[in-house]
Amino acid sequence: EDPYLMAEMTVPIIKGIQSKNVATCTKHFVANNQEYDRHWVSSNVDNRTLREIYFPAFKAAVQKGGALAVMSAYNPLNGVHCSENPFLLNQVLKKEWGFKGLVMSDWGAVHSEAAIEAGLDLEMPEAKYMSPENIIPKIKSSELDEKIINDKVRRILRVCLTMDLFNKNRTKPTIDWDKHHALAVKEAQEGIVLLKNEDHLLPFNPEKTKKIVVLGPTVDPTPTSGGGSAYIKPYRQISIFKALKKKAEPDIEVDFINTDRYPVFSKLVEQSIFYATSDLSQTGLKAIFFNNTKLRVPPVFRRIDQKIDFDFGTISPAFGVKSSEYSIRWRGYIKPEKSGRYVFAAESDDGVRVVLDGKTILEDWSDHAARKNFAEVDLRAGKVYALRIDYYNNKGDGIIRFGYGIIDESPLEQKLARIKNYDAVVIGVGFNSDIEGEGHDRPFALPEEQVQLIQQCSELNDNTVVLLTAGGGLDFAPWIDQAKAILHTFYLGQAGGEPVADILLGKVNPSGKLPFSIERRWRDAAAYDYYYPPAVEPPIYSADFSSDPKSITYGEGIFLGYRHFDKMKIEPQFPFGFGLSYTKFDYDDLKLSVKSIRNGDHLKVSCKITNEGKLAGAEVVQLYLHKEVNVLAVEKELKGFQKIFLQPGESKTISFEILPEHLSIYDHVKEKWEVKPGKYQVLIGASATDIRLKGEFLVKP
Repeated sequence: EDPYLMAEMTVPIIKGIQSKNVATCTKHFVANNQEYDRHWVSSNVDNRTLREIYFPAFKAAVQKGGALAVMSAYNPLNGVHCSENPFLLNQVLKKEWGFKGLVMSDWGAVHSEAAIEAGLDLEMPEAKYMSPENIIPKIKSSELDEKIINDKVRRILRVCLTMDLFNKNRTKPTIDWDKHHALAVKEAQEGIVLLKNEDHLLPFNPEKTKKIVVLGPTVDPTPTSGGGSAYIKPYRQISIFKALKKKAEPDIEVDFINTDRYPVFSKLVEQSIFYATSDLSQTGLKAIFFNNTKLRVPPVFRRIDQKIDFDFGTISPAFGVKSSEYSIRWRGYIKPEKSGRYVFAAESDDGVRVVLDGKTILEDWSDHAARKNFAEVDLRAGKVYALRIDYYNNKGDGIIRFGYGIIDESPLEQKLARIKNYDAVVIGVGFNSDIEGEGHDRPFALPEEQVQLIQQCSELNDNTVVLLTAGGGLDFAPWIDQAKAILHTFYLGQAGGEPVADILLGKVNPSGKLPFSIERRWRDAAAYDYYYPPAVEPPIYSADFSSDPKSITYGEGIFLGYRHFDKMKIEPQFPFGFGLSYTKFDYDDLKLSVKSIRNGDHLKVSCKITNEGKLAGAEVVQLYLHKEVNVLAVEKELKGFQKIFLQPGESKTISFEILPEHLSIYDHVKEKWEVKPGKYQVLIGASATDIRLKGEFLVKP
């Protein structure tokens, strides 16, 4: 939403990663803002909007961060695919910004040989168009200048040499896993945002809150990340429920209620029992491996697997099997102990098919990122069923997990009846790597069953706390009044439930601020009228690789996020930069170093922040600029922020420096950045709508 915030956050992480001799790749360049039909929907963006909104983070990554690689996006930009766009790659990235690293395509994002001269240096995951067969004849016929290829080679070698990849004596670094985990927990503690805290329910008072019940789809296990390329695999993690139970005082009871019909997926995989023979004399499943994706003979390896719980990554799954383009077939039997309705669940990257007694009950036979599929079947106790699982991996990571178990058909009302006996209810809701992944746009609303869960729990217990797991904002309207406290935890990654438990129990004071605005309704969003397909309630989201060129016009221009809400006088559900604390902060004593400047001058701004509460805490102080100039401009825009930690009663003075680049506006007619003369206002606040201090200065011609 905010280009300044993105740029400021991008530079340090690039410098940190590359300081360890690991190259960073900044992606996806550029305007890859929707996943629906992402290969063919052109993002049509005017030049000023590109320069002021979508380019700054990439420019900072290259010029300030020193990023060694940039990845071009799947989508076309103004009708030309980003991997084949000379304006984007040659003119802006390499010429204007002076980028010396390599430009690689996203996987399968090249559609023609135009990429060769457009500025792309590396086609991924293989050379389909930028291949020797296509390039060499062009050089020999003088159709292609060999200097273009030499430049690509130099860029690739420059990255390798900078990272010391050809050093035979390069050693693998020693990693302090405990230290890394502690850092992950600390980062999550500071990033979680307290959105609501009615009657100061949080932190839980240990004298009054002796019984806590935890429920909902994200509390055990707790999702670590979104899906697709955002998916991470923590080496250590604890769920929200288990962390809260572990960290609570001994005299505080913490219980869990599974409100889902299905058992937890990880438990399905772990607890499933298979037999290799029909007489049930041997446990496991017979696995046959093939060096093709079609399960075609001859097989190259056989073995017995007790469980199907594999993350092969990009290595061979078995002796003699390739690291990609392979398939596996498991055969065996199951014998349910109870009669009833069972769920069969599979997570795969890529295709999977499940056949029970000769009938296909689950099929997702296509190339895709890791995702889960479920099927329900009625089974009879004591009967032996023949089972077959087919799987293939084409390119990239290989993942296959499978399990089955009986469904809990108990009415939800029956499960929830006892929560009225608890002092507080903690509900985990939101999304996961399946809903919020890659290749599709996720919905704005929570799943209906999650909304109903919040509403039912609040009717039974007033002290209801909602923990939200998601990568962005969503529709709070149907349930916000039923929640007494709300924490936006985002995706907790390596940290797991530890930081959430710390905040609930008061061991940590929340200090995170929203890096985006959250609208009250989907139709309030700046992009509502410009989303493809036309915005509807609920939004359509689908991965449609139809090869049918389409386009969306970024009609909101520079007015997105809080800029849009300011312009349209719309009150968001939660504003950009918003976040509550267990304490209160006072803003005072704003000072500007001068009252007027000229183009090229710097201006210093300072103010005093005081912790007026009884608890130690941190505040993120935000500086916005309002420009009264003779061109179209936004009401205000972020140009500085600082996080300050204060003990109760403590005051500190913080300072900002306003630079010429903070005052600049891109003149699309002159095609250059300019500082326009006029009156400027400094706005210091706790969010985009909570401005505490104001000051003015003049920019002279």
